[in-house]
Amino acid sequence: SPKLRRSICSEGEEGFENNESTQLSEKALLSLEIAMVQSSDREKAMQSQLDALEQELEDARAILRTTDDHYLEAQLSIKHITSNSSL
Repeated sequence: SPKLRRSICSEGEEGFENNESTQLSEKALLSLEIAMVQSSDREKAMQSQLDALEQELEDARAILRTTDDHYLEAQLSIKHITSNSSL
């Protein structure tokens, strides 16, 4: 009957729309997964850069400590020289 046919057709159209919606949802999920992986990769790269910068900072601090030590040694030497020369 025409009513039954219309009912089947409308259910078929809904099924098609649901299928299309499901495909769009799957594409959206796939895009989201790709974005998350890319974000994770960027985060790892940034963490690696941060680690390298922290190492550079630690190296610079070590150089500064050594320079400070040399400066203090030089000051002591100058004091020793000036106190001996005044005798």
